[in-house]
Amino acid sequence: MKKLLYILLTSTILISCNYSEIDDPKYDAKVNVEDYVRNHLKSPSTAEFTSVTVSEINESTYHVQGNVDAENSFGAMTRKEFSCEIEFIPGDKYRINELKLY
Repeated sequence: MKKLLYILLTSTILISCNYSEIDDPKYDAKVNVEDYVRNHLKSPSTAEFTSVTVSEINESTYHVQGNVDAENSFGAMTRKEFSCEIEFIPGDKYRINELKLY
């Protein structure tokens, strides 16, 4: 019984902990760049990201690269590589620099 109660409490704590509340600039860079890339696709709702890596350039700038699979205009699934830099600006803002989709 104690074991079950411990598992339930632990699960509740883990579920209630929202990841966005954790200050992780690499995670924020990944999520914001994925959203930006998604908005530049023909069919954004079909986007699936793989092999995404985030490298710190300095304390406010990160390089993000990876692959995105998404449907093209003909409905065929295609893979594109992407690469860009994201710069965080004070006040919860950011700037995407030089997005490359190839």
